Amino acid sequence: MAHAVENAALVLICMSESYKRSPNCRLEAENTFRCGKQYIPLIVQKHYKPDSCGKYQFEPKWNELIKELQALNVLTEGEDTVDSSEVAMPDSTSSSTNPKTFTIDDVKQWLISNKLENCCQHFGDVNGKGLLQMKRMRHDAPEFYFKTLSRKLKLSLGEILNFSAALEEL
Repeated sequence: MAHAVENAALVLICMSESYKRSPNCRLEAENTFRCGKQYIPLIVQKHYKPDSCGKYQFEPKWNELIKELQALNVLTEGEDTVDSSEVAMPDSTSSSTNPKTFTIDDVKQWLISNKLENCCQHFGDVNGKGLLQMKRMRHDAPEFYFKTLSRKLKLSLGEILNFSAALEEL
């Protein structure tokens, strides 16, 4: 997804409650801002109200969107639709949306996006299946889970709580 953002002329951010909660989606949005990419936020969930967006009538905003796309040469004058081949879409095989297929690098990015950078050194060989196993371990063997994190990995109480909260979101 990072490659798609870096090479996009314009990024459409499809906003929903699940997008807002997803660490990977937040990371994607942060990458969009960090790269200085132009973006258009789109609300794609019925009745979703983002934290920082007011009420707008559809027609004027649609016309603004069309003008912006024409200014970026994505649409020509008189067009009001976009060819989907020109829009960067998430790769359906990307591991970023399915924790089971997270690579070791995805786990590192997940830790960073959850403000758990200090934990990266302890999870250098853990992939998504390992994270999901940790989540199961937390429920099936909580004593072992907490002892492992505190004694073996020497995580602080705050790190353990933050890690556990992030695991629950997977």
